[in-house]
Amino acid sequence: MTLQWCLKRAELVFKCIKGFVMELALWSGQEAFTIQFLVPKVNAVTSLLYFVYRLLSSLIIGRE
Repeated sequence: MTLQWCLKRAELVFKCIKGFVMELALWSGQEAFTIQFLVPKVNAVTSLLYFVYRLLSSLIIGRE
C-alpha cells in the first residue's frame, strides 16, 4: 500500500461518512450533527478533511 492509495481510501471513507450523515439528517429530521475524527498527524489527511467537509477551522489535539 502506497501513501497515494491510503489517501484515496481515506477520501472514500470520508465521503461515505458524509453521505451517510446527510441521508440520516434527511430521514431523522435533525438539522445538525457533530462528528469528531481522530486522524494521524499527516498534512495530507488533514487537508483531505478540509476538502471533503469544507471545514473552516479545526482543533488539533496531540502530543508535541
